[in-house]
Amino acid sequence: MVHAKIKNWKELHASNGTRAQIVGLRSSSIIPPGDLVLALVGERGVGKTWLLRHLEARQQPAPHAVYLDLESRVAYATAQDYVRDVEDRIACACGDRAVLLLLDHVPPHLDEQLRMLEDVVLRPHLAHHRSLVIMALVHPTQVCWRAPVLRGGETLFMPRFNQMQTRLQWRCLERAGLAQPSLMSGDLWRLSDGLPLLNYLLATWPRIDAFELLLGYWLGRVPVAERGVVRGCLEAVCQLEFLEFAAIERMLDIYDRYHDQPAEHPIHAGGVPNLLRKYWLAQPARNAPVELCSSTVCSARRVR
Repeated sequence: MVHAKIKNWKELHASNGTRAQIVGLRSSSIIPPGDLVLALVGERGVGKTWLLRHLEARQQPAPHAVYLDLESRVAYATAQDYVRDVEDRIACACGDRAVLLLLDHVPPHLDEQLRMLEDVVLRPHLAHHRSLVIMALVHPTQVCWRAPVLRGGETLFMPRFNQMQTRLQWRCLERAGLAQPSLMSGDLWRLSDGLPLLNYLLATWPRIDAFELLLGYWLGRVPVAERGVVRGCLEAVCQLEFLEFAAIERMLDIYDRYHDQPAEHPIHAGGVPNLLRKYWLAQPARNAPVELCSSTVCSARRVR
């Protein structure tokens, strides 16, 4: 689907025309604004960053692609410095023409750097150049942008691998000499529930280390001040499939009673689902209470 979208977009820019031709495209109804934005949604470790990097490498010849990891903005002294560097990268890649903008780690909330990026780069590129924006969201239901065109594009949900896809990933790792010979592809899918990152970790690391690494990766986005509480809640309820109040209360009581070091900041049972959903460690289940993400549960259980 993603490659088809890029192909259709490229065909509209195939003439590599003059400014007048680009303006002609802009005034036409051939490319509705919403068709120029695609949001990738999926849990952490499902392959959103891999896909964006893959798309970046494949876009030759023009129109060119520019990959932007939005987390890198914190390394700049000012918003002006950040946006100027982004503008320079785009200019080096494609001059004043259309570009495939690949935005990674798009957060739920806007800050000064992102506000300026939207005003100076993203909105003008969509309006004047008919550039294509493909972005990976940090949170599946929240995006920071204000412009309706950036909030109202298509959404593509990236699921975990099925058993056959996991087997293919295993074979790739095996051909690369990375897979542990003691682990079979069938066991891999059973342990990972098809999460590509966990497939990789289980194939290349000892089992407990692999689960610990995945859990660390999931918790890495949680602010340090909340990380201990979030991990404690996750470990306490990781035996549950659904987060119902009475069951959470019971598990928190057991956890506090037998854990060596009780949680520094205890949380009420009613707040656990919202806390875990905030960092997408749990998600709504159909016709049921909040459900824990199975790969996270698996990791928490193994580490615990």
